[in-house]
Formats: sequence, C-alpha cells, structure tokens
Amino acid sequence: MEALFWYQADSLHVVCGVLLIIFFALVTGKSLASFIPWTLLVLASSVNEGIDIWFTHHVAESVKDTVLTILPPSVLLVTARWFPSLYTRDIPTSGVSSID
Repeated sequence: MEALFWYQADSLHVVCGVLLIIFFALVTGKSLASFIPWTLLVLASSVNEGIDIWFTHHVAESVKDTVLTILPPSVLLVTARWFPSLYTRDIPTSGVSSID
C-alpha cells in the first residue's frame, strides 16, 4: 500500500487515524468530543495491529503504529471535549460588509 502513496507508511497511520475517527463520528452520529468514535478507533487499531503482530512478530513496530494512529485523534478528542471554543469561535463581523 505504501507504494501507492508518495509518503511513508508511518504517515499513513496518522492520516488514517484522523480519517477513521471522523468516519466513526459520522457513522455513529456522535461528535468528536464523544468517546464512542475514539473507542471504535482504538478497537479498529488494536485489531489491525494484533493481526500485524500475529503474522510479523514485530511488537515494537506495532506499538509505534498504534501510537501514531491514536495520538492525533486523541488530541482532537481532548480539545473538542475540554476546549470546544477552539472549534466554534465566532468570526468577528466588525468592518465586514454583510450581503443581504
């Protein structure tokens, strides 16, 4: 799969983790501030890396892949849950003409 993309496999874990948590949020109808999409991501990542360990026996590589997959979505979860204003700030309208 790495050959299909111009970036390294480690980058794919970061990108897939973010895309999967967004997908799980959309499918479940929950926000990124909910633990449900994050839990589904952790389960999917665990199954994927469990299969990798079963066939390759590279535990350290699988731990690294799991961290790369889960860390960015975890940051999204924490910031959406405890700092929601980062995602909902109003755009100042002073000095901006409105179109009616």
